[in-house]
Amino acid sequence: MTVLADSTVMCRSGSAADTEAVAKIVRYHVEQIGMERDSPLDVKTVAQISNQINYQNKSANHGAGLGAYMIIGGWDSNIGSQVYSCTAGGNMISTRWTTDGSGSTYIWGFMDDGFKENMTREECEAFVTAAITLAMSTDSSSGGCVRLNTVNAEGIHRKFVKPGELSPAYGELAATVRHGHVGASGGMVL
Repeated sequence: MTVLADSTVMCRSGSAADTEAVAKIVRYHVEQIGMERDSPLDVKTVAQISNQINYQNKSANHGAGLGAYMIIGGWDSNIGSQVYSCTAGGNMISTRWTTDGSGSTYIWGFMDDGFKENMTREECEAFVTAAITLAMSTDSSSGGCVRLNTVNAEGIHRKFVKPGELSPAYGELAATVRHGHVGASGGMVL
């Protein structure tokens, strides 16, 4: 995750080199435009800058485009909380929530079922931690710890959850595979 502005964060997936380059360029433009306006940029404008860079570079990497998939999230006084999904081809979608990256396919249903409007900060952080833990139990590329950046009217709040502090979601999967019965999640493995 990369902080782009005082109240805007970019979650990056895809090519690390491409997403790092996009983040640096976006931060540069955000700082320049912010100085010209003498005010911070709203979250949607930051997302639009990110999206425009992806779109303008669709032919990069020998025609393959940038491998940069980004979620831009934040809070501003105009709209409040916002989340934007920015794809490698230059699509930008405003959404209540989204997920991306290699582990995202494993948790889409969990996220869709468990998301609710107006969660407290604590509820939201617990929900996202559970989702990432589930992704890690199935996807070897999803890391081993959880880094949270919660953005609200007070700013960006960072939290690091160490591997030993995570609930072992893989235990249920291992027990189900050994015994061939329905687990607590309702999944069946024979």
